[in-house]
Amino acid sequence: MKKYIITICCLFVLSISSCKKDFDINVDKTFVEQGRSGGDLGFGGVILQLSPNGKAGILYGGDFFYSGIYERKGNKIIMTEGSKQNEFKIISENELIYEGNRKLILENK
Repeated sequence: MKKYIITICCLFVLSISSCKKDFDINVDKTFVEQGRSGGDLGFGGVILQLSPNGKAGILYGGDFFYSGIYERKGNKIIMTEGSKQNEFKIISENELIYEGNRKLILENK
């Protein structure tokens, strides 16, 4: 019985640890809103840049790039610029969700 309980506990811990999404920023990364490109006329998509040193920048679709910092909290990236905070849900190493339904995809360089 004791071995059974230990086995169940080990499986439980293993299943919880496997739920963590890998998301490391060890090089500069740029995420661009899906379905749009910087060359589009009237581009209104969000562009998010993350650096390994904790600095971030965001373009809301205009021509002014806002600088700030970011931190990871669980499965979210919290970007702070001035008094404003933006929250991005981590879907995978290559995909973030902004404002509930706006998909940002890692730009290939």
